Amino acid sequence: MSNRYVVTTDLSPASRKGAQVAAALASRTQAHLDFFCAIPREMLDAEELEGLLGAVREEVSGLARSYARKKLSTAAHVGVVKDVAQAIVKHAQKTDAAMVVLAPQGVTGWKRLVFGSVTEQVLRLAPRMLLLARPAKPMPPQDVLCAVDRSPGARRALRHAVDLAVTLGARLHVLWAPRRPGALIQLKEALDSREDYKRAKAREKKLGPEFAEWVSTLVPDDLDVTTRVEEGDPAATILTQARLTKSSLIVLGMHGKSRAQELLVGSVARAVATAAPVSVLLVRDRPPRRRRAAKRAD
Repeated sequence: MSNRYVVTTDLSPASRKGAQVAAALASRTQAHLDFFCAIPREMLDAEELEGLLGAVREEVSGLARSYARKKLSTAAHVGVVKDVAQAIVKHAQKTDAAMVVLAPQGVTGWKRLVFGSVTEQVLRLAPRMLLLARPAKPMPPQDVLCAVDRSPGARRALRHAVDLAVTLGARLHVLWAPRRPGALIQLKEALDSREDYKRAKAREKKLGPEFAEWVSTLVPDDLDVTTRVEEGDPAATILTQARLTKSSLIVLGMHGKSRAQELLVGSVARAVATAAPVSVLLVRDRPPRRRRAAKRAD
């Protein structure tokens, strides 16, 4: 796999800020930045297309050159496409990119198609990792939050988070946010909020050492890492912990247990990706069947 980031851009201020996040990471990870602009064909007539295409190519090339002057390896590509999300994913697959970078802030006109509804489609289709880039200080991150649930996919996401933290020299915070027990237990415990709180803290205290031991098997000894178990709504807990730890990057796994489920983005990942004020790195967990198929193809 190449160390290449496909940085999608529509030349808006939001996408330019997203490019800054990608560049900050690339400067530490020695990644190649591939700026890609996809223009929806149905939004333009033939006369507009000819004039716009030349101008857009020059702007995207200029964007790539501006980062090349900062001693980063860059390239620029512009395409007029039928389906923007499919074009982004196909370009990432064609170039064997390690990551697709999107700036998800909504804008207007054809640009909204790239960073509005298309964001959700790319979330579902991204073959490896997807970075929803939102500028946050400090950048590169000094603190990285990785939320896991101890599944095989979470293990893969944690490995990527560890690699990033080591490369960036950042502190790593690993969070497990299990949901509270079922509705019947919640109803009984809700009758006494003090007892509810005590039971939750007792469960967290019991799970904490076991979780810390599990994390230690995946984290090098010299990495500055903290672990935490906190019951509650997973998305809300992740966002709260990102704020408390001052993390400027959240790492999550996207799970796919079957071919049908592979097309769905988990509710927790979607909620965090939508609401987080900082960048979110989503790591794709391919089903075992597809992993075997990929090995056979190699």
